[in-house]
Amino acid sequence: MPDKAVTAPPAAPYRWAGDTLYLSGQVGVNADWVPMNETFKNEARQVFHNIKTLVEEAGGTLDDVAFVRTYLSDFNDFAVFNEVWSEVFPHNPPARVTIQAGLHPPFRLESEAIADVPQPSIGREDNL
Repeated sequence: MPDKAVTAPPAAPYRWAGDTLYLSGQVGVNADWVPMNETFKNEARQVFHNIKTLVEEAGGTLDDVAFVRTYLSDFNDFAVFNEVWSEVFPHNPPARVTIQAGLHPPFRLESEAIADVPQPSIGREDNL
C-alpha cells in the first residue's frame, strides 16, 4: 500500500505559508491508522517516517526540514528519541525543541515540523 498522509481530520496534514511548509503533528501510526508502538523506538521511527512522507508529498526531502517540535509523554524516552533522531538526520539536523507533555494514549510522542519547500504553482489554491 502506498504511503499517504496520516493526519486526522479536521487538521490538514500540511499547509504552506509562502514557501514555508507547516506539518501538523504526527504520531506513531501507519497509513491505516494502526499504532506502531511495540517499542518506543518503533513509534519514533514511524513518526519520522510520517514526516518524511508528508514532506516528500509536498515536493521536498528531509533535508528541507528546518525545525521540529516534539512532545514526549515521558522524558525517560529522551535517549532513545535522540538515537532515532540521529538515524533520521545523520548530517545537518534541523533545529528542534523537545517538550514533556501529556499525550493521548497509546501515543508516547508527537512531532510537528516546519520545512522550506517551494509551493507548487499548480493546485496552489488548495493549500492557501
